[in-house]
Amino acid sequence: MFSVQSDSAFDDLSNFEGRKHDAPTNYEKGEDLRTGARREITVHRGQKKFRKALFAAYRNRCAVTGSSVYSVLEAAHIDRYFGDHSNHVTNGLLLRADLHTLFDLQLWTVSDELTVKVAPWLKDSEYGEYDGASLELPKNPMHHPDPDALARHRKSCSWITQPV
Repeated sequence: MFSVQSDSAFDDLSNFEGRKHDAPTNYEKGEDLRTGARREITVHRGQKKFRKALFAAYRNRCAVTGSSVYSVLEAAHIDRYFGDHSNHVTNGLLLRADLHTLFDLQLWTVSDELTVKVAPWLKDSEYGEYDGASLELPKNPMHHPDPDALARHRKSCSWITQPV
């Protein structure tokens, strides 16, 4: 056995925030002391069918990255979900989870030419490599993203200053 000495303030856990605590020798689950917040969750009726349709249309690959890792792929609505009628394959993209989040936050969009357009402040990040990349489209043209829905998404991106 050897001992290590340190001057770190974190090493002495017995005096945390000026109060004496008995440092536990073993982990014990204890009570749930978290505070909670209520959230309103919209039920997406037909989401399972929508997801399945997008996986089939996009051949189990992210429309942007080509990733085929099933557990990170999500069915993204282009126009927000407003009921079962929103679950049309042309109102969706199969996206990697992080890209889905950024798409919903309007931090990237799709041009009229079906290329990715990334917000200027993300161009120096790992997402910059996708700027200008062509979307991988479904083989069936009837399943391609709806141009009007993409235009509405583009319009919602406040950083777009000229037609894209």
